[in-house]
Amino acid sequence: MNTLFSKKELLQFGWDKTKENFWFLFLTLIIVLIASGATGKIPFVGIIVGILASISIITVALEIVDGKKPIFKDLFKKYSDWKIFVNYILASILTALAVVVGLILLIVPGIYLAIRLQFYKYLIVDKGDIGPVDAIKESWRMTEGETWNLFLFLILIALLNIAGALLLGIGLFATIPITLLSYGLLYRKLHARLSLVKSK
Repeated sequence: MNTLFSKKELLQFGWDKTKENFWFLFLTLIIVLIASGATGKIPFVGIIVGILASISIITVALEIVDGKKPIFKDLFKKYSDWKIFVNYILASILTALAVVVGLILLIVPGIYLAIRLQFYKYLIVDKGDIGPVDAIKESWRMTEGETWNLFLFLILIALLNIAGALLLGIGLFATIPITLLSYGLLYRKLHARLSLVKSK
């Protein structure tokens, strides 16, 4: 079956870049864990911190995918644009509602929607000026024809992180960065194809 991406290629890239940037990624995960743990039980604050952490992680992942050397200042570089934060929240709510409705409709439609709409976060963080509805629509267009391959990749990633968790949780400090960087490259590939189609 012809497909835009190879699962092996994505994971190999994630592994290679994790090795190159291991200590930076390790410390980033520690910072996120501390921040999440400190605010997780505080109403609303934990949600806000979680969103900011996701924005930071996506930002850094795309920096690495683009061949740049990340620095800790990069974790906060998107915070100055409040539209990213607001659009992220709105798109997350809309996507969650769509997926929940899909799950109610015999589960499979919910899984399908979750796969097709999953890249709205990357689009909002990457582009900065894209609205929530447009980000969702663009994710839908990006993933066209790749649903089954994306589903299999999700399963593979889940198994990888389960294996990391089974290693007393320590393995997650490797498998989570591999996942993030693999997905960053996947986003770039899907978005590049969409941009090419638009230019024709």
